[in-house]
Parts: sequence; structure tokens; C-alpha cells
Amino acid sequence: MTALLASGLWKPLALVVLCAGLLVYRAVLIHQRDTARAQAQAAQAQVLELQASNAALTSSIAQQNAAIDALRAQEQAAEAAAGSREATYAKNAAEAMAAQAARASALSKAAVPADCAGAIRWGNAQGPGLGQW
Repeated sequence: MTALLASGLWKPLALVVLCAGLLVYRAVLIHQRDTARAQAQAAQAQVLELQASNAALTSSIAQQNAAIDALRAQEQAAEAAAGSREATYAKNAAEAMAAQAARASALSKAAVPADCAGAIRWGNAQGPGLGQW
């Protein structure tokens, strides 16, 4: 080594080592740059994919909300119709019950003959009406 220092060849040798070091450093930097670019492109592609997925999810949520709103409207309509039917049936039942109560009251106040033949004739006369109960 001292012979190199003494001969003056150390300067060109140092220059060659320095250039080789710079080339290696440049190669490492280029490799890192290319790797970073590839990672950035992959990340950008992933961002685009996630944005598309998010848009599809948002669309799906909107469809589900519309379906839920439609079901709620159907439920409210069915509930209103059931309430109306219930009121109609209750009114009809109350009217039928009042009519039958009046008829029963009239029958309970009717005079049934005391003898057996008269009671049979009275029952036969009332038969069609009694059969409707």
C-alpha cells in the first residue's frame, strides 16, 4: 500500500473507487426510486379499486333503504286496512248482536200456551226464526 502512495497512483485509484462508489450509490437510488414508483402505482390502483367498491356499497345501501321504505309503506297500508276491517267487523257484529238481542227479548216475552199441543204449535210457528240462530 505504501508503494502505491509513493508512486502517485493513489489519485487515479481513489478516483476510480470514488466513481465506482457513485455508480453503486446511483444504482441503489434508482432501484429505490423504481420500487417507490411501483408501490405508488399499486397504492393508486388500490385506491381506485376501493373507491369503486365504496360506490357499489353506497348504491347497494341506497337500494336497501328504498326497499325498506317500500316495506314500511306496505306495512302502514296493511295496518290501516286491518284497522278499517276491524272497525267494520266490530260494527257489523254489534249490529247483529243488537238485532239478535232484540229478537231474543221478543221471544222471551212471547206468551207460550200452557198446554202441550199449544206449545208445539207455537214452536212450529217459531221454527224458521229459531233455526236462524
